[in-house]
Amino acid sequence: MDLGGLGREEEVVRAVDEAGEMIRSIFEKFLQTFTTQESKEGDIPKYMEQIQTMRNNDRNTLYVDFQDTVIYHEVMAEAVEREYYRFDTYVRKALQNVVRKDDPNYVRGLPFTDSASFCHSTSTPGLTLNLL
Repeated sequence: MDLGGLGREEEVVRAVDEAGEMIRSIFEKFLQTFTTQESKEGDIPKYMEQIQTMRNNDRNTLYVDFQDTVIYHEVMAEAVEREYYRFDTYVRKALQNVVRKDDPNYVRGLPFTDSASFCHSTSTPGLTLNLL
């Protein structure tokens, strides 16, 4: 295979998707901090509570209400909706990072799955994220 003149000594520079990294960062903060209007002071953020339940039940899927992402950061939500396949990896990485901060061994113990989906129906729009 011709690598366009690259020798063994030369390193290939990996491109960084800056928008993807920004989506990952914002989505991590969303998972860690999002509360509903019904939340009381001292309540665990909505998705942190769901992540705890997910871990306690040995699950690897988190369900995110798309409207919550719109409320939290409309630009992020629109970007994920428009270019889901571009940002899918970054959104799942955000979930992995949040879970790893709390329990570093949990992610390693789960079976590998490479699926995630974006559901935007009129009844229940949302994100279904598999941890791995």
